Amino acid sequence: RPVPSSVLPVWLLHGSAMEGSEGDASEVESFMAGSAGVSYRCQCPIYLKVVSVVCASLGLLAVLWRYVLHPEREPGDDVVIPDWPAAKNPQGVPSFSLPMTTTPWQQAPHFSSRILEMSAKAAIERPDALQELRDGQKHGHWIWWVFPALRDWGGDMNSAVQMNGGADMASCEEAEEYLRMPELRAGYVQALSLADAAMGRHQQNAPYQVFDAGFGRQPQGAWLQGPVDSFKVRASATLFATAASKADDREVLAGCLQVLQHFTGDGVYTPGAEGSAGYVAGVDSQPIALQGPDLEVLRRCGVDLERIFAG
Repeated sequence: RPVPSSVLPVWLLHGSAMEGSEGDASEVESFMAGSAGVSYRCQCPIYLKVVSVVCASLGLLAVLWRYVLHPEREPGDDVVIPDWPAAKNPQGVPSFSLPMTTTPWQQAPHFSSRILEMSAKAAIERPDALQELRDGQKHGHWIWWVFPALRDWGGDMNSAVQMNGGADMASCEEAEEYLRMPELRAGYVQALSLADAAMGRHQQNAPYQVFDAGFGRQPQGAWLQGPVDSFKVRASATLFATAASKADDREVLAGCLQVLQHFTGDGVYTPGAEGSAGYVAGVDSQPIALQGPDLEVLRRCGVDLERIFAG
């Protein structure tokens, strides 16, 4: 069949690309006419052959790289999609070429499962607690969510059942972690401020008036008949004053010291039996005057009184 000239390469239609008589197009015309047995020879320029060989070689190398050397790779593995506009380098300059590895400034603080659970539950209880503090007197059972103390000193049988391991601090180190959690720290600072304002309205027995009078307790008494929540708030403020002093957190330290100034010794708390706040196994319970920082908390955390007030 005759071949249309439109499908022939341009170099085939030029006599300079033909071997034989220069400029003679008779063989091309014969081919186009469909003449049988017409012999002709056509040779492409050498640079086209070189290009063809190079392209074929590159294609073969690409196949070997993808399916032989790295068969585990998936399409899109090399694609880096930055989180724009959040993708920024440490200087705050937007960048589309951030490394895939996480750098120290990108890492979020790690918190234990206890602190995370505590934060979630405290967020539920805190609004009502803060409102009661604004109103000037505690009526609900939320003291461990707002003013957590050391579990083995300020904790009791009631706080122990609020969550796994109890709602109070397992150690002085856990109190430091508590303050590193932004939500817990912010809630504690707010509670300190409201408690300070509420106690500032009273001339005598201020902690008792705010935290215990609403339950019909006495300013001097044992466990649930005495100022147990005042005892807990004092223990909590002392605990977090020690944690804040170690972390050089001056805002929390100042708030704790301000609250502790309201403890002038008017209230006297006596621990009850096992399971009550302040109970120590093998030790006879003695009345505790609620005045200034809790010295037992300072002893357990290894912090002296001078360091607290020096901050």
